[in-house]
Amino acid sequence: MFVNGSKRGFNESDLELMSESGFLEKRNNGYFYTSSVLEKKQVCIDDYYSFLEKVAELAIYKQKIVDDKIKICDFNEFEKKSFLYAQRYIYKLIFIQAELYYTHKADFSYVMSEWCFASIISEKVNRFLGEIGEEFLDENIKVGEFPSLFIDYLEEINEVTIIDFFNFPKESIDKFWQYTGLINALTRFF
Repeated sequence: MFVNGSKRGFNESDLELMSESGFLEKRNNGYFYTSSVLEKKQVCIDDYYSFLEKVAELAIYKQKIVDDKIKICDFNEFEKKSFLYAQRYIYKLIFIQAELYYTHKADFSYVMSEWCFASIISEKVNRFLGEIGEEFLDENIKVGEFPSLFIDYLEEINEVTIIDFFNFPKESIDKFWQYTGLINALTRFF
């Protein structure tokens, strides 16, 4: 079950019905599979939901760690707090997207690999950075005392934070950006 009690977009009876209609493949192991829209890879629906549950739990855990660090920062540690707020923003975005995809029920377009999910998160951060200036920051986004530092750190740590979060190898940054470029146009829908 999802960390905040949200329910799966597709329950077992939905999946069974979709399988009978030919939208999903039910294999001998009893699990349902679909082809991801962005990658054309076979994805096990149960594995996908489990992945999102784990991602959400980890995002909340990491957010709490960052919040605790922010609380003990001295008033004049602007750089450190801005860095932490940027990390917090990424973790919060990961949680929000995980919940959105977990509860999505309209179709299977949100079913994807871990790599694709991470790429979409990175692209959302980049899009946020491209569309927003410090004067347009939402009051609900905690950025610390210096919004420009928050924006600078968010830009600087985006891909590294995401790669660390998903425990991808460090050398995958180059591949990560190639992959992100490939799906850039499609992420507007996700």
